[in-house]
Amino acid sequence: MSNMDVTYKTVSLGEIDMFYREAGNPEAPTILLLHGFPTSSHMYRNLIPELAKKYHVIAPDLPGFGSTKAPRCGQYDYSFDNLYKAVEALTQKLSLQKYVIMLFDYGAPVGFRLAAASPTARRGMKFPLSPRSPIGAEPGSILSSSSFSMASQMMRSSGSASNQMICSSGT
Repeated sequence: MSNMDVTYKTVSLGEIDMFYREAGNPEAPTILLLHGFPTSSHMYRNLIPELAKKYHVIAPDLPGFGSTKAPRCGQYDYSFDNLYKAVEALTQKLSLQKYVIMLFDYGAPVGFRLAAASPTARRGMKFPLSPRSPIGAEPGSILSSSSFSMASQMMRSSGSASNQMICSSGT
């Protein structure tokens, strides 16, 4: 198997069995791809092999999406805080020390929380598809770890309503 081959893995993180796609040389710089709503890591299926030519790529399915197994609605609080905690647990389980976070849609509040929690572990953030990022970066730009203080301030000032996600009682 070459480093550009995508592997599909699941890791147990307590009450969550997180599915993720991995490709590339683990010794290369790592990119963590966080997907949007209502998708999964599948949205990156064509990008992962291209990035794997130069980078180590990790693309998880957030709890409630794709192949990740998590408790039913009402038994688990599907908040951005808990999505962040699940992804943080994944980075710890995989011993990811430094990485760039690529943010999109639902992945953005999760990635901002990762950045705010430990800015020295993050090499940067990438905003690939947005017309302007929430903190003013141009599309496709990578923000250095010095920009994470802004993300941290945003997370501290965000109200509890921005942390809530809608969960249908029928799911």
